[in-house]
Parts: sequence; C-alpha cells; structure tokens
Amino acid sequence: MRDARDWRFAAIAVVLAMFTLLLSWGIAVPSGLFVCPAIDPPPTNCLPAYRAGTGLVMSIGTAIVLVVALIAALRQPKLRVLSSLGLVVLVFAPFVSYALIALMPGFPLP
Repeated sequence: MRDARDWRFAAIAVVLAMFTLLLSWGIAVPSGLFVCPAIDPPPTNCLPAYRAGTGLVMSIGTAIVLVVALIAALRQPKLRVLSSLGLVVLVFAPFVSYALIALMPGFPLP
C-alpha cells in the first residue's frame, strides 16, 4: 500500500461492496419490498429460485468490480482513474442490484 489514501479507498470500497451484498441477499432475494400479483403461475421475479440466481450474478459482478478497483488502487498508482471508476460503480451498485433482483425476470439456480 502506498499511503493513507490507499487505505481509505480500500476501506470505502469494501464497505460499499459489503452493503451491496447485504442488501441483495438480506432484502431482495428472500422477499423484496413489493407485492406480487395474485396470478397463477406467478411472474418469475416472484419466485425465490429466480431471485437467488439473479442475486448470485449480481454478487459475482460486485466482487469482480471490487477486486479490480482494489488492484488498480493498491498495485498501480497510475491507474487511479480505473480505481475511481470502480468506486463510482460500487456507489451505485446497491441500487442497481436491488432493482435488478426485485424486478428482473431472472433465471433459476441449477
């Protein structure tokens, strides 16, 4: 690590990624905050298996963005733009993740 700014960046990036994962798996995957229509069969975004599949994809995407941002910040100081872009993506990730898991049709886990 180069200096204290790298430590702060790493801490902020990890906290944002953990918040995204907590929001995804704690709220969106099991139930969500919306009411499913009372039709049979229900839409796929109301089925827990489909939400879990979409949550897994979003979790993997969040982890990849976190790792790339940390590597860019801590190993290559010339890549500050890439690490800053990763941090911006992590700021918006909780909102995008929740919306995609709750509203997207998704796909089931095998």
